[in-house]
Amino acid sequence: QPEQRGTDRWDQPRISGSRRRRIAREKDLPSAPPEPPPSGYVIFIAQMTTKMRHDRPNVHHNQIAVVQEISKIWKYQMSDHDRDYYNEFARDLREEYEQQHTEFRATGAYKHSRIFEKLQGDGPWVRIALHEKNALEREISHYETVKFPPRPANAQVPCWVTKIKKQNEREAKRKRDREEKLDKKREEELRKLKEASIQKMKRLADVDKYKNT
Repeated sequence: QPEQRGTDRWDQPRISGSRRRRIAREKDLPSAPPEPPPSGYVIFIAQMTTKMRHDRPNVHHNQIAVVQEISKIWKYQMSDHDRDYYNEFARDLREEYEQQHTEFRATGAYKHSRIFEKLQGDGPWVRIALHEKNALEREISHYETVKFPPRPANAQVPCWVTKIKKQNEREAKRKRDREEKLDKKREEELRKLKEASIQKMKRLADVDKYKNT
C-alpha cells in the first residue's frame, strides 16, 4: 500500500532492505495549478526584470545586478501604496491558488483564474482585467514577447564583468603556479629520499662485506 506523509508519497511503506519510489506530488504535475511567488516583492522583481530586459536589448543581462537595482527601487523609490498593491496581489494570488490546489487534489482538475495570469504562459504574474492593472503591468502586457532570446554577440559587456573575468584568470594562473611548485617540491623530496635510501643500502652492504672479511 502507498505511504503518505504530508505532501510526500511513496509506492510502499519503508521496509528494511528494500527500495521504494517517491510518487510525484500533485502540485508538481504538469496539469496542476501553477504555484504563485511567495511575496509581492518577488512578483515586482519578475515584472521589472521583464521590463529591463525589454528596454535593454543590447546590454548584457546579469540577474544579480538587476535584482540589486530593483531592490533599491522597491526600498527607496516606491510608495507604501505601491508596495501594498503588490503585497495584496500576492495574498490574493496565494488564496486563489490554495482553492485551486484543493480542488485539483479532490477532482484532478481546477478552474483557471479569471483574475490573474502568467504572461504568455510562463512570464511574470499580472492581473487580467485592464482596469485593475497598474502602469507597469499595462506596459509589459503589450510586449510582443516576454521570452527573451540569448543576448547578441555584439552586446555590451559591463566593465565589472570584464574585471571579474580578469581577476578569475589571474587567480587561476596563480593557482596553477602554486600547484606546479608543489609538484616540483614533492618530486625533489622523492628524489632525495631515493638517493638517501640507495646510500643507506650501500653502507649496509659495505658493513656486511666488512664483517665477512
